Amino acid sequence: MSRIFWDTNLFIYLWEDYGPLSEAVQELRTKMPRRDDQLVTSTLTLGEILVKPTAAGNTALCSKYEDAVSGAALLVPFDARVA
Repeated sequence: MSRIFWDTNLFIYLWEDYGPLSEAVQELRTKMPRRDDQLVTSTLTLGEILVKPTAAGNTALCSKYEDAVSGAALLVPFDARVA
């Protein structure tokens, strides 16, 4: 088991069609539960993913992304008390 950090681009490749990049990310994501890996991302990732749908006024897509990230990954917030 490993904790695997994903940045914004991997989530976008997972949910949007970027051809071979999307296929490779989907394959990685499929293997993670079998290995009992934990998907981890930053709370900043969610904000970055929401930029384009928010600008376009696409609240349905924003909700979809929010639900997907919160259901798929452990969100690690920045904590200024940790030095």
